[in-house]
Amino acid sequence: MNDIVERPNPILGRGQRVTTTPGVQAGLSIDYKLNRYNNIGLIYNASDSKSLTTLNNKSSYHTGDNLDSILNTTANISRPLFTQTLNAYHDLKIDTTGKKLSSSVSFFTNKPSIRNDFVSESENTSAPVRNNSVSRYDIWSIQSDLTLPYKWVIIETGIKFANFNNGADVAYYNYVHDEFLLDKTRSNEFNYTENNLASYVSMESELSKKWTAKVGLRYEYTTMDGYSPTLEQRSKRSYGALFPTAYLLYKASGSDVISFNYSRRINRPGLNFLNPFAFYSNIYSYSVGNPLLLPSYSNNWEISYLYKGWFSFTAFTQHSSDIFSSITTVNGPSVVSRIENYLAQDNLGAYVSFNRALFKWWDNSTSASFFFTSSNSKIEDIPTQNGTSTSLSVNNSFKATPKLSFYLNYSQNLPSTGGNVYTYSQSNLTIGTRLKLLNSNLILSSSFFIGSVSKYDIRFIDFVQSVKTDYDYKTFNLGLTYLFGRSKVSGNNRNVLFDEKRRAQ
Repeated sequence: MNDIVERPNPILGRGQRVTTTPGVQAGLSIDYKLNRYNNIGLIYNASDSKSLTTLNNKSSYHTGDNLDSILNTTANISRPLFTQTLNAYHDLKIDTTGKKLSSSVSFFTNKPSIRNDFVSESENTSAPVRNNSVSRYDIWSIQSDLTLPYKWVIIETGIKFANFNNGADVAYYNYVHDEFLLDKTRSNEFNYTENNLASYVSMESELSKKWTAKVGLRYEYTTMDGYSPTLEQRSKRSYGALFPTAYLLYKASGSDVISFNYSRRINRPGLNFLNPFAFYSNIYSYSVGNPLLLPSYSNNWEISYLYKGWFSFTAFTQHSSDIFSSITTVNGPSVVSRIENYLAQDNLGAYVSFNRALFKWWDNSTSASFFFTSSNSKIEDIPTQNGTSTSLSVNNSFKATPKLSFYLNYSQNLPSTGGNVYTYSQSNLTIGTRLKLLNSNLILSSSFFIGSVSKYDIRFIDFVQSVKTDYDYKTFNLGLTYLFGRSKVSGNNRNVLFDEKRRAQ
């Protein structure tokens, strides 16, 4: 359901979507100790999938209570995707006191493509359309981190450079005289390059047996260059920002720990949000990106209490600015969604967690959160409301034998309000198994996910967009892992940070 209501000319949308996504994943991890001071390694991961979707949608256009017309759209959508990630690293032990230099090079590539064949039909119109999208994302980064432990302070400093390259080609074809002909007015090429340079320094000191403090400062500088050969338009921008962090920790006793944290963070938009041209769901409705989109920023304060490592309580407040989200405009039968920076938001709340083995065979992890949200919009046509959000998550792991275990996870989100969006209650359930064979070198895992109804209302000054998706689907995953060589290899646990790739997924 995707309705445009609370306006003189409502548009009601009903549809059914069936999606299958078979896929495989593989990984390789190599770690080699050259000598007592040098360690090198390589981590490679690849995945291949192909999503196939069949969509049937009916849009009803009204004047008041009277039905004017109906547009039926059937679509077959294919989304093949092959991704590769490669990380190479080197660790150098400078001396026996713990001084070390860690360096890594990371590369990520994928080429998502979408073939969207749809036919929109009304009483007097039949419009077969092919709307294809091909993108290529290449991301690489290089970083070095230096750790210098001294008797009274631990100093960490480092530098990182990341490069993003995105080429996208969106093509719109009309079916004319038994063939698909390119509509250049609805097609586009877009090339985007982004460079991020970051450096940081932090100092941590144990002030006494009970007090520990840490402060840090990171600076990031970004250049962006987006160019559309189709429109002959170029968007260039650069910006820099400082990101301080600080925490103070107090060990009240052997069981009680209290900490205070502050951090400033940045959230950059996904690369697909930056493409300025349209991807259509029917002949009247489409979504479009924004090459001028900026990142959002947040300032975060937390005070936490930890008891014996298994119970924690955290109170927090957060201020976020330049939040980007989708904005819908309606003009006659046309419904257009675009991405803009328009929202500022303040959150105040708390979350609590419990993690403990209830019995030798039963591990439980339970968490809950509650927060109050206050929002302001830069755009007058987007009214905002204050509201609350509450969630609960219960995860259970059961050990039947030393080799066989089961898990049962449940989550529940209560109705919430944030900005101009009201979200209804939603729940999810996952069950799974894990079996170890061949001296624990062969691991078989499976999971079964049961979806639920997702419903939310997006409020604008002239209308409400009401979206409801009834997830009548069940997802089954089967995994197979085999460990070659020694089971205790230090590189198996090597954590190479490469968060940049998430923007291309």
